[in-house]
This record gives sequence, C-alpha cells and structure tokens, in this order.
Amino acid sequence: MKPPNHNPLRAIALDDEPIALEMLAEYAARMPGLQLEQTFTDPFLAMSHLKQTPVELLFLDIQMPDLTGFQFLQTLQSRPPALIFTTAYSQYGAEGFNVDAVDYLLKPYDFQRFARAVNKAGEWLAGRNAQPLQEQPTYIFVKSEHQLVKVMLEDIRWLEAWGDYVKIFTDAEKPLLTLTSLSVFAEVLPEKTFARVHRSYIVSIPHITVIQRNRIYIGEKNIPVGESFSDGFYDRLPDV
Repeated sequence: MKPPNHNPLRAIALDDEPIALEMLAEYAARMPGLQLEQTFTDPFLAMSHLKQTPVELLFLDIQMPDLTGFQFLQTLQSRPPALIFTTAYSQYGAEGFNVDAVDYLLKPYDFQRFARAVNKAGEWLAGRNAQPLQEQPTYIFVKSEHQLVKVMLEDIRWLEAWGDYVKIFTDAEKPLLTLTSLSVFAEVLPEKTFARVHRSYIVSIPHITVIQRNRIYIGEKNIPVGESFSDGFYDRLPDV
C-alpha cells in the first residue's frame, strides 16, 4: 500500500548501527511511496542535513552514544518531519508517543511492520498539513542514571558543565546529572529563552535576576560571562 500522497515521502534515517540502516534501506527500496534520501550514523551530520534540506519523514534511533533520539528531536527548530522511532529497547515506547511520534518500530522488525509505519506517517502528514502549525515542545527528555527523565524547559534555571557530565539546575533540591556535553544542550534548547554565556554555563534568560558587568546572578548563584560569549549574550537581552 502506498502512503496517501501523490509524491513519494522524502525521508532520512539516523541510527548508530550500520546494519540497522542497511535493513531499513532495503525495506525502503521496496516501497514506491517512500524515497529514502540518505542514512546517517552521526547525529550532528543528520542535524546539519535537516537544516539545509528538510524532509517529510525521519526514522530515528533512540539509544545513541552521542545523544538520545529525544535530544536530537529537540534540535529541530522548524516544523519537524513525521517521526518514526526505531529501537531495540521496548521500554522507550511510551516516551516515543509522548513526543508525538507517528509510530515506534521495535528491532528487529519485518517489512510488513515497516510498511505499516510508513503508511501511518503518510496519513499523519496529510492530516497535519490540513491543520495549523503546532507549538514547539515545552520539555526535553534527559538520560540520567539509566533512565529518561522528563524536564520542563520553564523549570530549568541553568546548566553547568562538570567534567564529561552536565548538571541541570531546577528548583529541585539536587541537580540532574547527565552524561552529555554542554554543546548538545546548546543545540537542543530554544534560543529565545536559553543562552550560552560561558564554556561551562548555559542560563535561562527568564531566571536571571541581576547582571553586573561580566557576572550573572540567578538567585544566589554567581555565573561568569565568558569574553567570547558576551557580545552575543548582551545583544539578545531586552532593555528599556
């Protein structure tokens, strides 16, 4: 069955396992309603490709070494494509649908299951195109202590690099610790409300209480503003 579209669905796939991508490409070649333009094992190359060449459908692995599929999804600033998650871990199914995924393929899957997911994506796109644009997500999923933790963006006060980890500070008593680089969060978090002010800090602009020269205060917390980040940061601040 062909997806309900006159033209093939343009798609890319991101997975850190080349064998999984080979199987997906083989299935895609058997579907006249699908055009798999490229596959990626590097999420940052896929990110760059999507910024330059938007597609209608994204096959996205969840568990990857550099960042999770949920984190990758948050980097998509414009209208996101239809999303089909692929993973070998069944426990991520619920989270997949929480971020408005069209379908969720549990590896290994057969061609019939793959085709059904693609058809659902075609139907989903047809319905979305008839509706107004949806608002951007207001949360992210962060991997911490072998689980994915949902964090509301409005609750984040600042993020701090800590060796190979990042500490996420909210109103909670203890910060959330995740094995992810600060650069990943700089891509993931919306530019309207978050700013990288130092190689070790990202701050939530609405939570800033005082700015003094090269220092930012969020409540009692004193955060330095790095010289290479200062111009871009101060230019973004609203003033009167």
